[in-house]
Amino acid sequence: MMKIKMRVFCWFLSLFCAIRTEGFAVWGPAMPLVVQLGASVTLPCSVDTPLPLHELEVQWMREDSATLVHLFQEGESRPESQSPAYSGRADFFSEEISKGNFSLLLRSVTSEDKGLYKCVVHTVHESNETEVKIDIERLVVTGADVPVFAYADEDVILNCSVDTHVPLKELQVEWMKTDGEILVLLFFEGENRPESQHERFRGRAVFFTEEIPKGNFSLKLRNVKTEDKGEFMCKVHTDRESVIATVWLRELGFSSLHMWVLVLTIAAAVFAVLSCIPALRCIIEKGHYMSYSFRKDKSNRAMLLYCLQVSVPCILISIAFAIWGYIEGSVGEAFVGSAINFMRIQILFWVIPPKYIWEDTRCEIFTYMALPLENLVITTGINSVVLQTFFIHRAPDSGAKALTGILFGIVLFLSFSSLAVHSVSKGRYKIVKPLPFWRK
Repeated sequence: MMKIKMRVFCWFLSLFCAIRTEGFAVWGPAMPLVVQLGASVTLPCSVDTPLPLHELEVQWMREDSATLVHLFQEGESRPESQSPAYSGRADFFSEEISKGNFSLLLRSVTSEDKGLYKCVVHTVHESNETEVKIDIERLVVTGADVPVFAYADEDVILNCSVDTHVPLKELQVEWMKTDGEILVLLFFEGENRPESQHERFRGRAVFFTEEIPKGNFSLKLRNVKTEDKGEFMCKVHTDRESVIATVWLRELGFSSLHMWVLVLTIAAAVFAVLSCIPALRCIIEKGHYMSYSFRKDKSNRAMLLYCLQVSVPCILISIAFAIWGYIEGSVGEAFVGSAINFMRIQILFWVIPPKYIWEDTRCEIFTYMALPLENLVITTGINSVVLQTFFIHRAPDSGAKALTGILFGIVLFLSFSSLAVHSVSKGRYKIVKPLPFWRK
């Protein structure tokens, strides 16, 4: 009878132990773990209730290769059983195992660590497992799949999307114009750096600041110019890798201001050609008649036509250059083109002085300073543009600024001296020019 009772007791005891241990669940992460190269990561694995350590075995293995990452057996860790690839890099949290936490700490993650891991928990009565997937963080940069089209003077957006878990302060984003490697815009150490961009894009290229935390590093380019056409690169750098995306800006059309430049240049050419016929006719008729009143009338008309023929085309071209400089952002080109064409009026009066057309010779003074004054204006303007770029954008030291200022002063002094000497010589000596054919 006693033996029967002992057997029943043992049966109930074993049944109790089986009920206590069976049906345990092993829990892992719901999503893949995204890890940076070189970082550490915890691979979660736990059960609902603690399990007896003496009958517990936990295996961490690679699902794809059956490589043993780590082993807990007979109440202790077995690092000698690890694969050499994980030796010294994978460890349990020893103090947590008794609480049912079998998570694994993996250090110095490499690209080979990417893959599927399996945490297998064995007891005397049951085995359960969970899976953990490790994805190595990749820097993904996306640009535009198709070229971006824009008209001049419009605003355009060049897309650049960055997909990464790297903190913003560890990112460096450069927008470059490939032809000439021109820096368009820079994001560095968590801040926009507009002072680093090339003067050609200063004030025109900006980030969408509020979108940067979302990974949107798209570039907004204002007042698009014809010279902006071409390839742009969005370069994204981290401590470990660099990725480039490209965007093409193509098929730039002409704006209304461009059309005005074209109209002004054509109008100047047409006016110059058409106005020369009546002007020349008045000049010839003036020489054929001896009546003073008739000659005076023809002289006045010829002088008016000549002045219009000389002045109007030059003024139109000067305005065209000024507009071109505004829309294309070239101050030096705009000034030089406008100055040359505006000063050309004096040069043309110098080539054929008004005294040969008009009876009054007082306007001859207007032609004395034509060449030296043109040289003075153009020299001063060009040097001013160069100095502005030198002083403001390139920010040289004070010594370089002082030396450049002195040299510029010497250039101006020589130009003014040349103008004064020319004026004195013109006052002392009368230069005799051959008469045109209609005065002979």
